[in-house]
Amino acid sequence: MSYTPADGDVESLELLGYNVYRDGVRINDDILTDASCADSSDGQNHTYAVTAVYDLGESDFSDEIETGAGGVASVCQDIRIYAAAGVICVDGAAGDVIEIYSLEGRLLYAEKADGNKEIVGMLPGYYIVKAGGMVAKLAVQ
Repeated sequence: MSYTPADGDVESLELLGYNVYRDGVRINDDILTDASCADSSDGQNHTYAVTAVYDLGESDFSDEIETGAGGVASVCQDIRIYAAAGVICVDGAAGDVIEIYSLEGRLLYAEKADGNKEIVGMLPGYYIVKAGGMVAKLAVQ
């Protein structure tokens, strides 16, 4: 990745990982380099944003996404969100709406889960997935 700063000098950036923010407060202790990040719900509304961390500093915040109060049933569910080759998989979210966002905060997919295992085909990239009070950042290969 490269960018052009205001003074016109082009510098190459090395991506180190990501930071995830809930309500403006970073929730990860170390820079995230894994393919996912999960944050269990406390039943309250929260906003999430992601920044990219480079060797020369941290990016601006992505667009925020807001999670709604999931209620007791959603908080107690055992939901698993993960990526496989070309797909995002959500287990245990029957009856919940699955939302998939780009890192910029654009809603790409929103459907109610019909069964206990949902598989959504996605292009390679990074996504934020919300299902039943769980939020995860995933990398689809």
